Amino acid sequence: MLCRTRQLIGYPIQATDCEFGEVEDFLFDDRNWNIRHLIVGIRAHGRSRGVLLPPACVRQVNTERQVIAVTLSHRELEQSPGVKADLPVSWQKMSEHPDCVYAPPWCGAAGMQFLGIPTVYYALDRNQTGQDANKGNPLLRSVAEVATYVLKASDGRAGFIRDFLVDVEDWSIQYAVVKTRRWLLGRRVLVPSASLKRVDWDKAEVEADLTRDQVRSSPRFDPRISTEAGQWRALRES
Repeated sequence: MLCRTRQLIGYPIQATDCEFGEVEDFLFDDRNWNIRHLIVGIRAHGRSRGVLLPPACVRQVNTERQVIAVTLSHRELEQSPGVKADLPVSWQKMSEHPDCVYAPPWCGAAGMQFLGIPTVYYALDRNQTGQDANKGNPLLRSVAEVATYVLKASDGRAGFIRDFLVDVEDWSIQYAVVKTRRWLLGRRVLVPSASLKRVDWDKAEVEADLTRDQVRSSPRFDPRISTEAGQWRALRES
């Protein structure tokens, strides 16, 4: 089943013994576009923090109830590693860019990017500082952050990434949802993740192995269509 990552952010986590925490972000490997961690925001002992949850722990994604069931108890979730155990690129860059504006993933980045101000999106450990920013995985990216980037085609700017479609069976990102223009008239299209070649944090860009015309002629994205409908299955098999 394909789901929108923006739809899944905010879903509560159903542990084996109670409902505990909610999805704040996803971290993916930019080589194969597979989700490596769910970032789950939990509150325990009067403190809020983000923990890393591997997709293998997910038992079911229920879009009707809007909940994600996992194989762990709430105690096991509490003991999961914090985000600093596997930092994404954006956190590594914090110490290099002291003028960054730090914003949670639900804030819009278009204005900041238009003004040339680098914007970091995160939903990580709220007690974490930039002290650990020099440690981390150079391939790890935040979905909430990259879903604000420009899409650069082989012959120039082709649009703006606004969301992703992820297969919640194997947790592979199948498509990027791209808005072809900044303003209201821009249509949203589906660009296969296999055509996305390079993610550049400094430029807030994702490079695609497509021309602008190929991006604009990609299948149109309609959020009103159910991700379980035959149209999505046909896209995956095409």
